Amino acid sequence: MTGAESLQLFMELVANGNELFLSDEDFVVINGVTKPTLKKIYADFLASTGTFPTVAEGLAETNGSGTNNRFFTVPGNGDTFEIRYRNDAGVAVQVGRVSSADLVDSLAELVKNFDVSSGEVEIAVISDQEGGVHMRLTDKRLTAPSFEVSSIPGAVAISDAEGGTPFYSDENMTLLGPLEMRSTDWAGICVTDLDGAILNDLSTPFTGLSGDDDVGPLEGSLLFSPIIATSPVSDTKIHVASILPRREQVGEVTASLGSTTTSASDLGQILPISHAEYGDQAVLSLRASANESVRRFMQLTLKNVPVQTGSPVIKVLMIGDSITNYAGAYILDQYLRDLGFTPVFIGTLLGAGPGESANGTGGFLGEGRHGWQARDYTYAISRKQIVEVGQEAAYQAMGKATKVGYNPFLRAATLEDSPELVRNGYVFDAAFYQSRFGLDTPDVVVSLLGTNDALNIDPGSISSEIQDADRIMHTQIKAAWPSAKILRSVPGTAIDDTRNALWSSTYTRMIAGIQQSAKDIGSPVSIAPLWAMANHESGYALPASSPGDDGFISGNWSDDIHPIGSARYAYYRAMAPYVAGLKLNII
Repeated sequence: MTGAESLQLFMELVANGNELFLSDEDFVVINGVTKPTLKKIYADFLASTGTFPTVAEGLAETNGSGTNNRFFTVPGNGDTFEIRYRNDAGVAVQVGRVSSADLVDSLAELVKNFDVSSGEVEIAVISDQEGGVHMRLTDKRLTAPSFEVSSIPGAVAISDAEGGTPFYSDENMTLLGPLEMRSTDWAGICVTDLDGAILNDLSTPFTGLSGDDDVGPLEGSLLFSPIIATSPVSDTKIHVASILPRREQVGEVTASLGSTTTSASDLGQILPISHAEYGDQAVLSLRASANESVRRFMQLTLKNVPVQTGSPVIKVLMIGDSITNYAGAYILDQYLRDLGFTPVFIGTLLGAGPGESANGTGGFLGEGRHGWQARDYTYAISRKQIVEVGQEAAYQAMGKATKVGYNPFLRAATLEDSPELVRNGYVFDAAFYQSRFGLDTPDVVVSLLGTNDALNIDPGSISSEIQDADRIMHTQIKAAWPSAKILRSVPGTAIDDTRNALWSSTYTRMIAGIQQSAKDIGSPVSIAPLWAMANHESGYALPASSPGDDGFISGNWSDDIHPIGSARYAYYRAMAPYVAGLKLNII
């Protein structure tokens, strides 16, 4: 084999991704098909370029008639790659050296210019004699046994040997260990926990208002709904603050509730209401305390949900976010049992039980996923994993922390699907969801999304975004289960400066979008104004500080998003008569 042929073969082996190492014994291809010895090829190549293993061999090959003053080279060692000699009448006279660094630079430049069709150019590999790779360098990543630094399309990541990613950054977020930095459409900078609870507001909250301090407490859209479900075991209350677009102005409002058929009447910021006292009809009246002549009225229809005998089964599917996950089905189960029902909860994801963290599984089945928006369920934002056809068993076997990141409702869109239902190539399909997981048909679907949408969607588009998500989900549920009823609501939120500002700018528009979507779809969607049926001045996590000398803890709620005490229980206590009333066709 000629030197040129040897060089060509040598370079082809490298260009095709073979990994080479030089030992005292041999040059060996450790990543090729046959692993042939290249010693002979290498020797042929060296000889063709005037390189010989030793000075003596170089002199011998360049001696002879007319061969004086011929040049040859021999391999060096250490920092010297090769030494060049002149045969001066049989004497080797050194005329130059090539350093190892020069060679490395030349080879690096040579390898860099190879056209590798795989899309990732392998620049260097460090291997041992047994074939173990200790380090690999390509144009996209540096990999070692204990870490990897990579530049993938649209992102940069550093991974450890166990698959963890201590650093990751793309156009949407940056992860640095446990710290996650994410851009949203909402103005300002906040420190939050995993579920979006604001731990520290680092900016002045955006109010979404005109800045006019003279805006009256009743100006703008009020937030309530006229169907009120009560039961003998429920102490339903209307909390006026959460009807107002500016909750901090509740002290400027005079609210009253009066029956149209009995003597029942109440005045104040918290109005108890029951069918037993008020009958079928009542009127809610609101006015600015400074103006007795201008009022806002809503005529209420009260639905009495009696306690059942015989423990009828009620099948419930709950779709929501972390507030649903945190013992939602568990607590609703208690209140439905108080009404005489035997609840059966449907879903693929176990909720947390009381006192458990987000990944707890002591609750009941449902689809409560912490951090999820309504747009996650419809795939209008494509940031969650999809359970593709054939992956059902693998999905069901996942641990909750992994499983919660998958959407079990989606299927790939087909040409027969209306574009109005398709989002990013997939369709929310309740019938497909039921069939693939072998689930019962629910009597009532409880749709409780919105908290995370309010956190992440610009106030100017929140109404249209939530309408679109509700339209897709609820029309698809209606098509899949014609006999099922849909209860739509959204949890309230703690009363403080930050949440009040978000309430005024975003919740008001979001709730208006929820109500408009329900009006557009009609039956079987019913609105329950649960956001105004719990006291949001209590029932949230206390600050982590110690009591002062007077015994009181100073500060604000450490989590003003997730109800954990009385606000949580009041929410589901008020919900239970609605769920039961829908099952009984009372609502």
